[in-house]
Formats: sequence, C-alpha cells, structure tokens
Amino acid sequence: MFDSAQSSPAPEAAPLTRQLQLECRALAAVPHEFRAVGTWLNYDCALYSQMDAPEDRERLAADMARAREALDGVMPYFDLDADIPDVQPEALAWFRSCLQRAPQRSDPFRVTARMLFRLQHVVVHEPDAAEATHRETSVYIINELAPEIAGLLDILDGEIAQQETDRVRWAEQLSKEADTAVAQIQSISKMVRLISLNASVEAARAGDAGRAFGVIATEVKAMSEAIQRSATTVTGTVRDLTERL
Repeated sequence: MFDSAQSSPAPEAAPLTRQLQLECRALAAVPHEFRAVGTWLNYDCALYSQMDAPEDRERLAADMARAREALDGVMPYFDLDADIPDVQPEALAWFRSCLQRAPQRSDPFRVTARMLFRLQHVVVHEPDAAEATHRETSVYIINELAPEIAGLLDILDGEIAQQETDRVRWAEQLSKEADTAVAQIQSISKMVRLISLNASVEAARAGDAGRAFGVIATEVKAMSEAIQRSATTVTGTVRDLTERL
C-alpha cells in the first residue's frame, strides 16, 4: 500500500537560474576586456611619441580617446559601490565577491587605470616625462596587474565550473525525485486497476443488482489507465527537461 507520509530527502538548494548563470559568465570576461582596452591605450601612448607628423598625432590622439572611453566603461565593474543598471544585482554581487577574494582585492585594476590615464595626459602635454612615465606604468602592469588578473581569472573560472557542477547535480537529483514520484503514481494506478477488476468480478456475480457497480468499476479502470498514461508522459518530459538543463 502506498504510504502518503513517506517522503524523499529534501532537495539541495536550487542552483542559479540559467539567465543569472549567463550573466555571471559575461562578468567573468570583464578582466579580459580590461586587459584588452588597457593594452590598447598603453600601446597608443607608446606610439604617440614616435609620431612626427601632426596629422598622425591627431589621429592617434583620437584613438587614445576612444581607448580611454572604453576603459572608462569597464572601470565601474571594479568599483565595489558603483551601480550598474544593466546587470542583475545577484550577478554583480557574485562578481564583486570574487574581486574581494583576488590576491590584492582587485586594487591593481584601479591603480593601473589611473596610471594609464596619467600616461595619456603626459605623452600629449608633458612629452619630456613620457618615457619615464611609460616605463613606470609598464613595470607596474607586469609586476602587479598581471598576477592579479591571473589570480582573479582562476577564482572566476573555478566559480563558473562550480555553478555548472551544481546545475548538473541538481538536475540529476530532480530526475531521481521525479522517477520516485512517477513510480509511486504507477503503483497507485496498479492498485486502482486491481480494485476495478475485483469490483467487475463482484458486479458480474451480483447480476442485475450489480450492474451500476459494474459501470463504476469500468470508469475506475479507465481512470487507472489515464493515470498510467500521464505517468509515462511525465517521465518522458522530466527526462527531456533534465537532459536540456
């Protein structure tokens, strides 16, 4: 007999939604974007002092301005208090928790940005100090920023991998629980069919007096078969869902 009081163990906490997980993956690419635009601005600054023609310098100055604008757009992600409307608060909180666990709590990103902005100003307005400023900036990038990026990416990659592991584990757990529930439904269906069969036999023995009872038994049997079909459908649906998660 089915025991309605029997229950399976409580499920683990649900993983991040797929949308939230995708946002986390997008945020995990922010350090790569910082490195790309920072390299862009640094390269332009180094190239600027090599340009002699005014039109070449003008063109390069415009490119440096675009690089700075791109870097300005990245920096709010490294500001632990900045509001970024286009990002879900849960995803942003996750990213910032990773920043705080980085070797230097992501300070080298902010310092490097300030140094690059200063370098851009120096190469244009204080050319005599450009070489020394560029050397100072490059040394900092190599000694401080590069290890920070590597450490942060290790943290982010580990978090993303764990999110995927949790999602798969949760899907497998849901599948097992669904299989258990379907098995219980099928057990009930079998018992209902057995009751229907017994009722049909008794109705036949009773003759005309059991005719109405026989109609009920037929309806109970039809209900049992419908339950069995529904259980089969649920099983297929759940398995398809868990495979797609």
